[in-house]
Amino acid sequence: MKDIKNLAIENNTSIMSMNVDITNQLKIKQSIKKLKSKKIEIYGLINCAGLNPQPNIQNPDYYKNYKSFINMWNKEINLSLKGYMLMIYEVSKILQKSKSSTIINFSSDLGIISPNQNIYSKNSLKPLVYSVSKHGIIGMTKYFATSLSNKGIRVNSVCFGGVYNKKFDKNFINKFSKLVPMNRMCNIEEILSPINFLLDNKNSYMTGHSLVVDGGRTIW
Repeated sequence: MKDIKNLAIENNTSIMSMNVDITNQLKIKQSIKKLKSKKIEIYGLINCAGLNPQPNIQNPDYYKNYKSFINMWNKEINLSLKGYMLMIYEVSKILQKSKSSTIINFSSDLGIISPNQNIYSKNSLKPLVYSVSKHGIIGMTKYFATSLSNKGIRVNSVCFGGVYNKKFDKNFINKFSKLVPMNRMCNIEEILSPINFLLDNKNSYMTGHSLVVDGGRTIW
């Protein structure tokens, strides 16, 4: 299975990477300043950070372990909601100068439906905060789509279903696939086209939309 960097190389696209704490507004500003110093133009933003928090394996019933529950909650909300918000706030200052740019927020099909806990093991249940953050990202997308529209910035979200990873347990893959009309998980290659679709200025009348790419899971 190819990763994003390999796909970029195959398409003659170069990637420059930086480690940025998106929960720290100052660090974001410093990163943008660094890009400017290298004369790199910013035409869009893709927010796709996430932790996918897991419960404490020794205490799988984390609802009875308040400390573990709150620690997990704070980390995910801080990254997925505060981090996305800060990135949009700072990057939109630059994007508005182009008068034709776009922001894409990664949510999930679990930002639309509830996780089916029957497909997970007792030690890897989807926690409450995962659903809350993914639903929140869709709400944030709608908010910024309206507040940034007069600056020429489109804001959409993309909601992918489960993406295949060779590390996944075969039993989990089989259970998950049975919930999907296409009877399989999403492949990493299938992520790129929807993103390119949302980035394309040919879709300039599209904003505030949540593009669902889930093999049909949410229609069942």
